[in-house]
Amino acid sequence: MVPDMDTGMDVRNEVCYRVQQLRRQTGITQEKLAEQAGLSVDGIRKIEGRRATPSLETLYKISKALRIQLVDLMRYEEEIQTEKGRELQEFCLYLSTKKLEEIRLAKRITKAVMEELGG
Repeated sequence: MVPDMDTGMDVRNEVCYRVQQLRRQTGITQEKLAEQAGLSVDGIRKIEGRRATPSLETLYKISKALRIQLVDLMRYEEEIQTEKGRELQEFCLYLSTKKLEEIRLAKRITKAVMEELGG
C-alpha cells in the first residue's frame, strides 16, 4: 500500500523511518550499520533523521548490511501492523544476524516446543 500523500506521509520519510526501525530491530548501532554498508555515520544519521534522501544504491547497501531484501525497506507500516506480523518480522530480523548452525538449532527447538504445545 502506498502512503496517502494528503496525510503528510511521503515515500521518502517512510523509507527513512523503515531504515531506522529495521536497524533498531536488528540491534545494531548507526556506526555499525554505516561500517557494514560502506557509508558514513553522518549519512546514516541524516537518512534516519529524514534530512537526506537516500539513492537506490544507498538503500541497496543498507539492505545488504541489515541482511534484508531491498523490498523490505519499501514495506509500509500498514502492511506489518498485525501483532503476529510484527512478532514474525522481529524474530526473522533477529535470526538474520545469526550463523546458519544457530538458525538451524533455533528451528529444531521451535518445532519441538510447538509440537509439545500441541501446535
